Amino acid sequence: MARAPGAPSPSPATPLSRTARRKAEARRRLLDAGRIVIGERGVAGLRITDVTERADVALGSFYNHFESKEALVDEIVRDSLGEILSSILERTPLDGDPAPIVAASTRRFVGLALEQPDFARLVVSLDHADSVFMDAIEPAARDAIGQGVESGRFSVVDLDTAVITLAAGAVALIRAIVEGRHDVTDAPRLYTEQVLLTLGVDADEAAALAAAPMPAAPG
Repeated sequence: MARAPGAPSPSPATPLSRTARRKAEARRRLLDAGRIVIGERGVAGLRITDVTERADVALGSFYNHFESKEALVDEIVRDSLGEILSSILERTPLDGDPAPIVAASTRRFVGLALEQPDFARLVVSLDHADSVFMDAIEPAARDAIGQGVESGRFSVVDLDTAVITLAAGAVALIRAIVEGRHDVTDAPRLYTEQVLLTLGVDADEAAALAAAPMPAAPG
């Protein structure tokens, strides 16, 4: 999830051209505007014209960035999940141990069903919710779990299978909670403990990590 201690720094990115910067800025305005409109009216009330007007982007230009309203919604969800993950990574010390990051990330995402039920309901209502969720978390999850496997902290039979299974389980649990089929208020902690046990963490430590205070938000 975070660059491993001692790993080489990534190469500096090539500066974007003016055209590319403008396109990226327009796309960002559309995403931000879409998020606001969804917050006000829900997905059912989302109209492309409202989004483009709020973003100050020409209506015809919308399709240079997104194929459809549904594609915009998918990207808003993916972007929002990515921001949640980034905030966790910024606030969770790595210290060479990926277990606290896995624990905090798992609790936070499953906790959306209780803390932000409207957003969680939007996530699981997507036609391909699992793939959108996976797109948002897969690189960081693979990095953290893979790092744990390399260091001997985690034990998995196959990295791909572990990442897919744990992500799919989180989505299934979120869906069950928002649909009222699972009313265990401690579900985020319990699922986090189960994830850590699945990864080979000792039972007592898995319970402690799953119950540890969540990292404080930046001041």
